[in-house]
Amino acid sequence: MKKKRQHLYKKYSSASKKNKKTKIFYLKYLIVFFGALSFLSFMLYYALNCDILKKISTQFYSKTIFNQFTIKHIVIPDLIHIPQNVVMDSIGFNVGDSIFSADIVFAQNALKAIPWASAVAIKRVGLDTIEISIDEEVPEAIFSYLGKNWFVNKDGKILQECHLGQSDGLINIAGEDANLYYIDIMRLLIHHEKWYHKIIKMEFIDKRRWDIVFNNNIVVKLPATNVEDALKIIDEHFNIKNSLKYQCIIDLRLIPDKIYIKEMK
Repeated sequence: MKKKRQHLYKKYSSASKKNKKTKIFYLKYLIVFFGALSFLSFMLYYALNCDILKKISTQFYSKTIFNQFTIKHIVIPDLIHIPQNVVMDSIGFNVGDSIFSADIVFAQNALKAIPWASAVAIKRVGLDTIEISIDEEVPEAIFSYLGKNWFVNKDGKILQECHLGQSDGLINIAGEDANLYYIDIMRLLIHHEKWYHKIIKMEFIDKRRWDIVFNNNIVVKLPATNVEDALKIIDEHFNIKNSLKYQCIIDLRLIPDKIYIKEMK
């Protein structure tokens, strides 16, 4: 009976050692596997971001059968603000180049850097065509400061220098950093449809508050705070839509305590 117990002990002891060795083996295997995976991931990242390797791959394409597939067509949409020659100068490839060596990522980033470009997409179509899609920014206002004027989009992003004669119905915003705060005031004004479209100019005063000028030359001085309350007062008490009987300045800077109305001669 004692010998049988010793035999069983040796048997289980041997199996336990074997299982332990197996676990160590798999642990080492996993360490090596994940180490190799990490190394390959690093090398792949390096390869994608290494200019030297990009040049090598370009030379490889230029000396292989892939070079036979050249760009025959570059399709560019009709654009309003971005000339086609600016697009071609930016993308880094041309008709006749290998379609596989064309750096699509570089071209997309270069086009996105153009102020008028809001979204860019480039794709290969077949083996001889590259199609470029560009969404252009829409000018929402003209920003004026220190004698200069710029088109800006709905977020106040500067698009291009211009002059006030190009306004074409756009609101003129003036004052230091007025473009940076334009989106905030517009979020409030857009809800006042009765008179919002009558605004022709807004001046940002001391980087704190706005003066609004309407197309009937009524001027409204808004407070630095309680702006929404001031806009409600305009809705409730002043018929901006149909115009007051005289040109005036409506001073709401001291609401709710005082409202000043001054006739302009």
